[in-house]
Amino acid sequence: MKEKEYTFFRLNQDSGIEDNEKVGKPFKIEENNLGTAKYVIFSDLHKGTGRKKSDAFLQNEYTYCYALNYYLEKDFKLILAGDIEEGWGFKLKNVIKRYKNTVFYCEKKFVEKGIQREEGYYFRIIGNHDKGWGKKRVRKLLIPALGNNEVKIYTSVFIGDRILILHGHQGDATSDKLKGIAKNVVRFVTQTVFSWFGRKKDRAATSAQIRKKRDKYLYEWAKDRKLLLIAGHTHRYIFKSSSNVNITKDDLDKFEQELKIEKEKDEKDSIKILRLEEYIKIVKEDISEVGDIPCYFNTGAGDYIDGITGIEIDNGEIKIIKWNSPRFNYKFTGILPDALPDPKRIEVFSESIDEILNQIPTI
Repeated sequence: MKEKEYTFFRLNQDSGIEDNEKVGKPFKIEENNLGTAKYVIFSDLHKGTGRKKSDAFLQNEYTYCYALNYYLEKDFKLILAGDIEEGWGFKLKNVIKRYKNTVFYCEKKFVEKGIQREEGYYFRIIGNHDKGWGKKRVRKLLIPALGNNEVKIYTSVFIGDRILILHGHQGDATSDKLKGIAKNVVRFVTQTVFSWFGRKKDRAATSAQIRKKRDKYLYEWAKDRKLLLIAGHTHRYIFKSSSNVNITKDDLDKFEQELKIEKEKDEKDSIKILRLEEYIKIVKEDISEVGDIPCYFNTGAGDYIDGITGIEIDNGEIKIIKWNSPRFNYKFTGILPDALPDPKRIEVFSESIDEILNQIPTI
């Protein structure tokens, strides 16, 4: 089966269009009024074990916790769309241990709010890098980290009938078909390289051609299925099936200037230079359009060198948002310090979700 055909087959499975007990079940949120709905969707945090060189999420730990508190206060529901933990590179129990008192503590508040309100406020979708969350590990590790409250992980989540959220790795040769081999390579080989040179992103997040092909397949499937699809996996945000060239160029200018400044310092940060060079390379390769029907959106990622991107559905609007991480250093003691600079929330794009849905053909 060719990759595109296999991608469509796997997307059909994980969305529940085709039944398959082996891949689990999607979940449908009954949502009758998008005009009052409030959801925030993050993916690809890739939480590690707190080592500076190998845990790319570490620099955004405080920002993510700050953002979660913001959304909890404003009554958003939280959807985590896969690759939330870096299960290929680290043991999940060690990730839990590192982030239990910070990130998992903040996520737990959404679970508890859902119990109080008797409706879901916390939804998890499986990705390729956190595929290790089988029922046994969920019971043993994840449920205790979230306050011993019942938690399930789904293949996908529908909001109403026309908005579908899933990770986006479905059908990817390395991330789906050969995930067992790829995981072992990352766990036992790549981690050694991480400890020397700093973390490199996974295949779908670094190869421009693979990213563009993944985005194209996801777009074409969503167009065929007449759905508004929100995914992650490729680590670049997409709004209305567009990679938004102008914003990409603005990012490129900013990071090229930052790299120049860092290289001119007497005491250079070699890890920062490597990550800036990697990010600039990705941005340069990302200038492209995906399609003309606004049916495909992508959250971006939570392990960028300067913050986190995500998608909000907020009172009738769908938005790409970015939380910029302030630069600071602190020694981790088990909890986050109180006196730190506030991260900045930026609305990158925003539009009426009803108007977008009206542009997606239904026949």
